[in-house]
Amino acid sequence: MEDIITSSYGGIDQGLNRTLAIVLLDEVAPREELLYDDKRSLLDKYDTIIASLQQAGKTKKLKQLRCKRYNVSVYHDWLLANRVAEYTDGYDIAIGNTRFKQTQYRGNGMPTLRKRTGMWSYARQRTFIAHKRAERGLSTWLLSERNTSNTCHCCGSRLVTRKYLNGADTTTTRQQASTGSRLVTRKYLNGASWILCHSCQSKLDADLNAAYNIAAREMTG
Repeated sequence: MEDIITSSYGGIDQGLNRTLAIVLLDEVAPREELLYDDKRSLLDKYDTIIASLQQAGKTKKLKQLRCKRYNVSVYHDWLLANRVAEYTDGYDIAIGNTRFKQTQYRGNGMPTLRKRTGMWSYARQRTFIAHKRAERGLSTWLLSERNTSNTCHCCGSRLVTRKYLNGADTTTTRQQASTGSRLVTRKYLNGASWILCHSCQSKLDADLNAAYNIAAREMTG
């Protein structure tokens, strides 16, 4: 398929508490989307059963269940890639090169996080997204996400604090755009995280903030 002329740029960040945070830099105002993981609850169920089978030493059932878990994970990642390709149609997109697995080494004091990231399909999601977008003639770039999560996308400051929620929260903030500012209400779900910038006082979901920085990094090369 021939390459399609795109209208603008966008960025995608792969997070832990949700699958993808997407930001599209439109001329009027940025578009934000959080795509939550539809398969998480089912995979968590499989993981619990697999752990029980490992302790019991039932290798035959363990192999069968692992195959089922893999098939479910691949299927939902493919569906997710279709959703992303449709939502980002007409944009050049950059995806942050998430390296959670490489940074979670043994002895870092976070065994639960290490186990969680070890079961996540970051690379496969990126591959599927790039493939489905390529079918539409769209380019997808893989960029380093270094400092995208701890840098305020509004002012570029790194004087930020990251907060994690134990319950739902709703906040209204002012979002800057090329045509002016507007008030935006966002709902933060249980387990989500957000950053507060001490330089400009902006408050934004941490994954969306990273997606903004990835998109800006793509624009500047």
